[in-house]
Amino acid sequence: MTSNISQSAGDNAVLFGSIGQVGTINILRLDSEHGGRVTLDVPDIQNALKPRPLPVFLLPRPFPTLLARREEVERALNTLPYNQTVEFYGDNGIGKTSILRYLARHPALTSVFSDGIIYHHCANYQSESDLLQIIFDRFYESEIRFKPTDIQIREALKDKKALILLDGGKLTREEVQGISNNSLNPTFLFANSDRSFWGEGYSTKLSGLLLKDAISLVTRELGRSLTQEEYTAAEALCTALEGHPLGILQAVGLVREDNLTLTVVSQRFNSQANQDKIKHLLSSLSKPERMILIILAALGINVALGAERIADLIAISEVKPVLKNLLNRHLVQVDGEHYSLSDSLFEYFRKSENISNWMENITTYFKNWILQNQGLTEVILSESPAILSCLEWSFITNRWHDVLSLGTAIEPVLALSGQWGIWEKVLQWLLAAAKATGNQAIEALALHQLGTRSLCLNQLTEAQNYLNQALQIRESINDQAGIEVTKNNLELIPDWVIPKSKPIDASPPVKPIKQDFSLWFKFGAGFLFFAFIGWLIWSLQPPTKTSTANPTETSTANPTETSTANPTETSTANPTETSTPTQTETSTPTQTKTPTPTQTKTPTPTQTETPTPTQTETSTPTQTETSTPTQTETSPNQEPETQIMKCLSLSLSENVKPCEEGQGQEEITVKRGEKIRGIIILNNVATEDIEVNLKATIDDTIYEEKNIKIQAKATQAEFEFNMNIFSNYLDRGLAKITASYKKQKELYKSFYVESSQPTSPAITPVPSNNDQTQFPSP
Repeated sequence: MTSNISQSAGDNAVLFGSIGQVGTINILRLDSEHGGRVTLDVPDIQNALKPRPLPVFLLPRPFPTLLARREEVERALNTLPYNQTVEFYGDNGIGKTSILRYLARHPALTSVFSDGIIYHHCANYQSESDLLQIIFDRFYESEIRFKPTDIQIREALKDKKALILLDGGKLTREEVQGISNNSLNPTFLFANSDRSFWGEGYSTKLSGLLLKDAISLVTRELGRSLTQEEYTAAEALCTALEGHPLGILQAVGLVREDNLTLTVVSQRFNSQANQDKIKHLLSSLSKPERMILIILAALGINVALGAERIADLIAISEVKPVLKNLLNRHLVQVDGEHYSLSDSLFEYFRKSENISNWMENITTYFKNWILQNQGLTEVILSESPAILSCLEWSFITNRWHDVLSLGTAIEPVLALSGQWGIWEKVLQWLLAAAKATGNQAIEALALHQLGTRSLCLNQLTEAQNYLNQALQIRESINDQAGIEVTKNNLELIPDWVIPKSKPIDASPPVKPIKQDFSLWFKFGAGFLFFAFIGWLIWSLQPPTKTSTANPTETSTANPTETSTANPTETSTANPTETSTPTQTETSTPTQTKTPTPTQTKTPTPTQTETPTPTQTETSTPTQTETSTPTQTETSPNQEPETQIMKCLSLSLSENVKPCEEGQGQEEITVKRGEKIRGIIILNNVATEDIEVNLKATIDDTIYEEKNIKIQAKATQAEFEFNMNIFSNYLDRGLAKITASYKKQKELYKSFYVESSQPTSPAITPVPSNNDQTQFPSP
């Protein structure tokens, strides 16, 4: 049966589930010029799809000796067998992948998960749906790619007693919860940069190694025991690096590869900024080695590139020895034949190199390379992370013709691979580029493919909308072949699900005037009815009290009720006595405006004299703080229990407005060269000096980090960031400033960073000040 499907479908085809009919198979045949054609074919889904033999073990490289992390490993071993999710999160290079590699082969887990253990290193653009498809493909096979819906995948996996390890993803909290839903029987182990999992299970942040474990790591990396002098130097080095595993490995790499003593390396790394430490790591590299690192940095974090592509880009024939040296120094990491940059170096190269010029050359190379490998789906798919990085860069920098070239080449490959989450993103980029350039043929193709994708996923309303738009454009440009394919797919939308829309006439009929007047009459009658009800409710309300020019008397236990219909001008001949509280803790202060000074009673009043005002206008009233309407009184000498950060606010002006509780996005757009200012407010007076950590980030990449001090007996502190920290084409979009203090809940505020449009890059990239290497033409 499967061979019959293969013969009828052809090479460029995908099988998928039902369109309004249970138990049917449909075939999506892909055409790069006109888009996908959907046809109903074989009415037997079970013969098209076969389960793989169990158990399924797809494991990472072994990691037999794990230093430290004993508590984290024990908690994971006690949690995972009970079908509860485990998550490790922390800084790049802190050791998350090492724990996953160790646990993947642990006998206590291999014996529990009878259907298998699967490890997957997540790519940048993979969505929840794409990851579910990858897991599905590990347990089922078909001669032609089968693309079920997410609901069908969950149904197929609900009885699998398996452990799924997902490493390095940028999944949101909602996506993690969706993947690890209890209705999906496999158990999940995540490794993320930030915490994404809340709920039943175990989630913990990894920190640096303890000193004794860090020194053990130095000893193991050198492959010998340490002398007394080396032991002292190792202690200083590990302390300076705060026990960061990757940082320690990179520093010890200098000892092994450059024949430096551990004492010299320790002195170089002690009490230096992170940028200076990285300069030491790179100081002895050759030009080809440095070029490789820059290319990988240009492509982005977590983007791997094949060794052959690297050799083409730097124009050397023997690239393996160069890559091996970078691996020995722990400056790159490898997965099969693909290499990516160590995450700790990414920020350095973004700031020190002209990334845009390098990206232009890489993009040009892949445009030509795809043409040479057209039709080789698996070959193109193997380099898809790098191609997608070039495509996104072209989209961000408005290089629309490159978006059209790369997008039309990669989108059918993504469709055939079953990665339909990424496929949708590429189609949206393609649609935007076609509109920007006025290319109606590709605009219609993108709309057709979006509609076809929705049709295959049973999203029938979206499918009809996209396909109708594609049909209108194809009819306007007289694309007969395209019209026929789009109509074919539209006809598969069942009438009983969604009524088919009628063709739009160029001159639609005008509705009768009588109908229009009837519609306006209905709207008017409704408006008058609700207006009458509102007036009736208002008229039944008791009259509100209005204050006069005389002072009012209020207490802090109850809010004052003061308002004036019209501002009046009053003068006072004598100073007014007001009683003020002595350090009273208030939960949520609000501001009440009164036309004249008021007399406020508190449990422990003290009298203060105010100077005689010459003239006080109600348009600029004095402000007094009153507590929210509660019935509890506070002791005047009560000490605040904790200094909890209450709120964070951002502004472009010199004067930052007081903030309110909560967090989210500020309506601020910042350009390079500008300064953004902020304020942090505590909910209590600080009993001692405290330090708050601030980080400015885009997409989890830290651009600048600083600590600010809130003085004792103060409740707030101000700060500022210079937007020159955002320096190139990637430094745009939604940025975030996060404030953290000890183990309290972090506060953050987001804002939009708008970078200047990059200039047209030259044929060869501009090298750094330390390197005069020229980039060869692809």
